[in-house]
Amino acid sequence: MNFSEMKDQGINGVNWYFNRNWNRDDVMNMDEISDEVHSTLKMVHTFILTLSIFLSFYLIANSRIKMLQFMKLLFDISLL
Repeated sequence: MNFSEMKDQGINGVNWYFNRNWNRDDVMNMDEISDEVHSTLKMVHTFILTLSIFLSFYLIANSRIKMLQFMKLLFDISLL
């Protein structure tokens, strides 16, 4: 899967999430949901989970890089 396909899949996931045509009665209904709704909710859940994992790894890696850059700068100054 190349980047443009991943981008399209992400955009479709966001569009599916915000394309809501239900009301309060649908939310309060305790009946079983259809297979189509279940698969849509599963896609949304998977997308949000994947996005949060990617974001957390990105933030951790970014903070470690900044910390290492700061330590390098600190030690370079202290050795002079």
